[in-house]
Amino acid sequence: MKLLLAGDSFSELSGYVGHKQTVYNISPPPKAGLETKIKHWVELLADDIGAEVVPHGLGGGGISQTSFIAMQQLINHNYDGLIFFTSHHSRIVSNTITDLQEWSEDVFSDILWDYGTDHTKQTTGVEIYKNNKMFANPNRTMYNLKITDVIDRSSFPPGKAWRPQIISLMRRNIVVAPKHLNYMLGKPGYSYMHDSVTALVTLKSYCDAHNIPVVFASGFENGPNETVQGLGIDFKHFPLKVVEHKYNLISKANVPSHYNSKDHEIIYTEFKKLYPEYKTMFTLTKP
Repeated sequence: MKLLLAGDSFSELSGYVGHKQTVYNISPPPKAGLETKIKHWVELLADDIGAEVVPHGLGGGGISQTSFIAMQQLINHNYDGLIFFTSHHSRIVSNTITDLQEWSEDVFSDILWDYGTDHTKQTTGVEIYKNNKMFANPNRTMYNLKITDVIDRSSFPPGKAWRPQIISLMRRNIVVAPKHLNYMLGKPGYSYMHDSVTALVTLKSYCDAHNIPVVFASGFENGPNETVQGLGIDFKHFPLKVVEHKYNLISKANVPSHYNSKDHEIIYTEFKKLYPEYKTMFTLTKP
């Protein structure tokens, strides 16, 4: 049995093992952790149900990126279940492309999927999911933006929360960050949440259509997961912030998955309480 573990940094395993390291053999970043080896709560679950965890998490990844990675994995490989960690909806994706030639090489073929770049080979949009080589070009790697990147960080007083500072700066002169961030200035406000919800619902629909059990978790609260549930859609959501508040846990910036081993044991205990059927929930019979 194989469990796909995907999403943002909360899904990275010990050593920061995830999508980049697994697929493109990129060495883990040199971050200092509080432990040398950490057992993720999903690995504890896998031990109990006799499953193998296949990690494809992406630290700092926005939902468009991470859900695309998960879809690509599900389409191209056989998995018996998915646990997906939803990021904050303010994270979006851009490119480091600087000219039309680079754009034609990295983007054009994904837009004209119907006939290909040479206009001779007709195909389908599914090929984008199957064949897209995300992060294959290290010089133009896709990366993540968030609200705070719209405004130059030097404008923020040290140690101050970003939300009230942005509100304050909007009443004065705003210093806009590099040109590629102008995309965020033109992006409609509603689209941050709507695009995230759409990505999650698409991912869930694919899993439902192929009898792949899926649980969505998140280290952020009051975000896309809660929004999907609020829309009345059947959606398994494991809110990590609820566990943090209950046990006074703190997500740590310098630890893979943001929790130490003891934290993961507590989180797993709460997961089993929320889903007492945990031993059988990933054993659906596929057609």
